Amino acid sequence: MSIYCGNQRNDSKAWIGYFSSSDFLQVAAEPEFMALLLQEVQEQQNQYPPSQKFLNWLSIAYQIKRNNNAELIKEICDLGMIPKTYTNLELMLSDSFAEYWQLVQIAKTNHWTEDSIYKYSKIIEKYQLIFIKEKRNNVISGEISRHPIGVHLLIYFFEKYPLPEELYQILWDTLDLKSAKYGRAQIVYGKMRQIVLEHIPTIQEQPQKQLGAFKSDFLYCCAGCYKRAGSNPQKDKEEIEAFCERQEFEQALKNRQFVSENFVDGIWVEQGTPSLFLEKFLDFYTQHPDAPYAEKVIKKVKDSLKAQRIMKQKNKEKQAEETKPIPKGILPLSNRSFFDYWFHICCNTMCVPRFCYQYSDFQYNQTWIYKFLTTENDCLDNGKTPYKKIQYSLQDGEERAEVEIRFHLYYIDFIINGEPTYRPVFDWDWLATLEETDMFFHLLLMTVTLYNQYDIVEQEIIRRLYLLDLPLSKNEMNTIAGIFAKYICSLSMTNDSNITEHLEDENDEEYSQADKNNSFQPVDPVQLLSQLSYVIFTEDSSKLYGAICAPSINWIKVFEQPLNENPEFLFSQKCLVNNEDKLKRFAIDMLQEKVAISEYPLEKLVHLPIAVYLTPDKSEANQINIPKVLTGQQITLEHLREALNLFAEKKINRLEFSWETQLPFTVKQEYQARRSLVFLREDEKYVCLLFDDASVECYGLPVNPSQDKLMEEDFEFVPFLKEKLFSKHIHKSFHTIQIQLERVFQSIFFPNGYHLWSQAINVSHGRNKYNMDKQLLGNFPVEWAHNNISDKIYLDIYPDSFALTNLQETSETIILKTSNRFKIQTAFQQYLKGQAQQLCLNWSYLNLVLLQENGQYMMVFLHRDNAEFCVADKQSYFKSNNEDAAKELFLGKITPSYLLHKDIAAFRNHLELLLAKITEPECILNEFAQYTNTNLPKEWSFQTLCEEFLGKENV
Repeated sequence: MSIYCGNQRNDSKAWIGYFSSSDFLQVAAEPEFMALLLQEVQEQQNQYPPSQKFLNWLSIAYQIKRNNNAELIKEICDLGMIPKTYTNLELMLSDSFAEYWQLVQIAKTNHWTEDSIYKYSKIIEKYQLIFIKEKRNNVISGEISRHPIGVHLLIYFFEKYPLPEELYQILWDTLDLKSAKYGRAQIVYGKMRQIVLEHIPTIQEQPQKQLGAFKSDFLYCCAGCYKRAGSNPQKDKEEIEAFCERQEFEQALKNRQFVSENFVDGIWVEQGTPSLFLEKFLDFYTQHPDAPYAEKVIKKVKDSLKAQRIMKQKNKEKQAEETKPIPKGILPLSNRSFFDYWFHICCNTMCVPRFCYQYSDFQYNQTWIYKFLTTENDCLDNGKTPYKKIQYSLQDGEERAEVEIRFHLYYIDFIINGEPTYRPVFDWDWLATLEETDMFFHLLLMTVTLYNQYDIVEQEIIRRLYLLDLPLSKNEMNTIAGIFAKYICSLSMTNDSNITEHLEDENDEEYSQADKNNSFQPVDPVQLLSQLSYVIFTEDSSKLYGAICAPSINWIKVFEQPLNENPEFLFSQKCLVNNEDKLKRFAIDMLQEKVAISEYPLEKLVHLPIAVYLTPDKSEANQINIPKVLTGQQITLEHLREALNLFAEKKINRLEFSWETQLPFTVKQEYQARRSLVFLREDEKYVCLLFDDASVECYGLPVNPSQDKLMEEDFEFVPFLKEKLFSKHIHKSFHTIQIQLERVFQSIFFPNGYHLWSQAINVSHGRNKYNMDKQLLGNFPVEWAHNNISDKIYLDIYPDSFALTNLQETSETIILKTSNRFKIQTAFQQYLKGQAQQLCLNWSYLNLVLLQENGQYMMVFLHRDNAEFCVADKQSYFKSNNEDAAKELFLGKITPSYLLHKDIAAFRNHLELLLAKITEPECILNEFAQYTNTNLPKEWSFQTLCEEFLGKENV
């Protein structure tokens, strides 16, 4: 009680020191101590009421806010007031006390199960040196930071409670106590290291487990399988089996820390992992049930394999549907593809788009939808969106209604007796009598009834869903029926009861006040129906727009409806004329303005580009009136507008706007770094890309950015130029790019801040791969997209082996493994520097021979019983049919001079491009006048080359 009654009673440091001391921790959990503490506080209350600091740290030490069962301590806290929120320091130590008591609770039972060891491991991970801080700068949810005093709590725990040897091993490995001999690590962990050594004296003699390379090689192997996308299953199998035969495989899978980080909490057994890997993991843990977290890993693997099978089946069904001819007219709702699409646009029309994205089963195939809607009226190229329609002639007594339902890309429209209709007009009781189930569902959105009919409506919709005989779970049916029932049961005895709740804009105070003043007045049901608010929709090829019309308060609100998010309000306005027809007309006009395409919003370019490059279509080359390169004063808004028009009119195939940028000071590059906006066309495929040399990023503009948050599995790879892009980046016309140009121009310097762009190349390997992407995908000239001579060579797939012959003609063959891959980069540098005569790269199905003599280089690609030579001089090559073609002696053979490279930078680029596409080299080999296999001397025949460089046994 010396602190409690002394001068330090309001000193936080004094209380922290006491509550983290061994004197306190030794008795803290004893009921006798807590009773004595309560008694002392009560006796001293008149003279020394409990101070705020005392109560703060008492509540933290005993975790009162986390429903601790220390009732006696709660009584003490009730004598004063503990704060509603803690400071950053208090939060840090509160976390540490919570973790300390968790460990104590488990240690007291002395029953260390897989779950309790997992909890222990997760706690220890939070005390790695990187997380030990004197203060937390920001209170961020999920931020990990622990105060050094928290380490003192752990030290006391380890001193008091004996633990199984495995737990000391986890502590040693997780906190890297082997190296905690000097500096800050020794200060923080010195005592803890000593405790572990007392229990396991030999632990510091154990070899340190080096699994970093093993982990990176796993990711590299997965990336290779992902890029091949099933095109070479034999190669996938060979690489995965070779990886799983490595010595580190069993070592890693039995290392508790490794398994926890990469299997239990990591991505090694997620759905995206190749199935062959998952099966290998499943076999291992089935055969080793005592391995760490075996049960958890087996469950995750089985779940991932199941998800893969389901996804594979769905993709198979989608591919089958895409190959089938789609019949004219509307398909039955029992067709699953059509049902998914119909339910999607119903959710959009009801303004609940996010529901479909919570259930992957309802994510429809957009490629199929375009095909379905354009079977009869393909109008995408002229900027209009397609739709299909179905017509019903309805009779109810003497009343007759001609109903036309239009199915658009993103919403449903209703035309009744020739007039667009936005409010429900059919009574639920009449709809429920319809025998035809498809008609029942098609008319649901035009149906209304009282709110107290919800249960009846829901049950009838569920009954009808069963009649469709779709593979829907009971839970899915209940959810679907609930969404429709809530929409239909919108009538109550209050005015305008169905103003869409989730479309309310909290910042729109005037609208909210008008709503409050007019919403709760009892009215006649007939009058109520005529006063219901409604939504008018329109769309372009990539977006849905809506206008909420509220006649009761004479108000309009216009919003943009992303397909998987909440609506984004654009503006709202009160109409001066109290006339519903004018209100409706006003809303339609505002929506038409949104989908009307401005010519080109070039005013959104904050900075004009420093250069513009145009590549004409061959058939249009003579009709272009502006230069192919614009710089300086030539760059005007008029010329930029003309260039965009030329691209839209298919007169140029490539248009680039280019700005200068700065590289990080650690990066050296032989040309001025650029940020480039590139428009590309190949046949009827259009692409908009953004290349940033500074961040080494290549971004693509999706056709529909709001759909870009779907799982990547929904987008297949599509060949474009010499690379492959996600299908989401392939536009069917320039129109879907043009309607997004305003945001494109705004986001050029901040591509990550506009939620517009996404990665064009999913797998990145740094600047050397990025420069290859610029050439293969962006059609950049070599001068603006090459790697430096000394940079590492990018390899898409490592060769199985290579043979290096030095200038003394001594040869060394190296079988490549994961552990020695660095050697091939050393070999490349020796060869490019002229220090080697020959470098032969060998894959199981092809070979690449690189030759050098006196600063002249030659590249020969051997595959499919053929030899392809890289051309150095195109002009000389064109003359090769004539006897005048120059020849030289190269490595003792008569050789056409057009095959001998003297420009090492250009030669290296040719080499790297071929290595980047080594799995599908045709796009490189077929490039005009770049490679040849004709009119060559016999000394360079395929047979001779194989015998000389590969050995007769390999011919």
